[in-house]
Amino acid sequence: MQALKERKSSSGFTAKEIPIQDLSNIIWASAGINREDGRRTSPTGSNRQEIEVYAFFEFGAYWYNYKANTLDLVKEGDFRSITGRGEAASAYLDLLFIADTRKTGPGTKPGEANTVSYVNVGYVSQNVYLACSNAGIGSRARGGWDQKKVIETLDLPETMIVVLGQTIGYCSESRK
Repeated sequence: MQALKERKSSSGFTAKEIPIQDLSNIIWASAGINREDGRRTSPTGSNRQEIEVYAFFEFGAYWYNYKANTLDLVKEGDFRSITGRGEAASAYLDLLFIADTRKTGPGTKPGEANTVSYVNVGYVSQNVYLACSNAGIGSRARGGWDQKKVIETLDLPETMIVVLGQTIGYCSESRK
């Protein structure tokens, strides 16, 4: 109840490092396995589990391997500038939630995810908000990514569609 009470969209992010246990909890909360049958912390329509989580830090881009509960390096370097507008490029962590449309079918327009993916990513994002709130870390869901550059940078098929981004980090005292 306390995490719900304190959940909010933050701004004024800093690059201060997030402790590894808090970082692990936040990433796991997004879409980690929480049951022996392989189901995850965030529900998906017909259990399609199409939402993939990518983490962008100053030092690299990582894919969340939910089966092993690890962040697997995709590419070294700072690619936060392609993940969203404004503070996304300078906060400690930026997450992108990417729908694998091979599991759900495409949306009604080219380059668009299926409607169910937009619903499913809401669950993922809310889990992240609550985990951040619980740890006293700021978070803000947002848009503004460069779909083409994300696909190129991560070497993903065009069937992978960015659905939502979420910036995570500590906030300056004046912007909590």
